[in-house]
Amino acid sequence: MYAQVQVPDIGLVHEMNLHLKSRIASNINGQKPNNYIWKSAAGWA
Repeated sequence: MYAQVQVPDIGLVHEMNLHLKSRIASNINGQKPNNYIWKSAAGWA
């Protein structure tokens, strides 16, 4: 969502609301010892 708002004493303010979704974690053999832990950031692919 994007909006422009006129604010007194400041002027035109641009507002942006983003929802950035993370990618879905895939199972890589040997990188996930249980359902809550990955051994490394590279193992979360």
